[in-house]
Amino acid sequence: MNPTLENFHYDDAIVILPLALLVVGAAVAAFTWAARSGQFDDTDTPPQRMLVDDAAPRTRDQAARERSGGDSGVAR
Repeated sequence: MNPTLENFHYDDAIVILPLALLVVGAAVAAFTWAARSGQFDDTDTPPQRMLVDDAAPRTRDQAARERSGGDSGVAR
């Protein structure tokens, strides 16, 4: 017989299994509370977004060329 199972008693499982389920339930409850209360909201990125340059705005000529499909990429 397996030596690790020799000393195992089902009375131990009756105590260990509910304790394990209680710990898992507490972890799930803590995660659910944290997610609902906004603990995982990103508060750092939005202020930093304003520091990143956006793409350069298009001029009227560029927009007209894109509409007509005649944008060859050559500067005039």
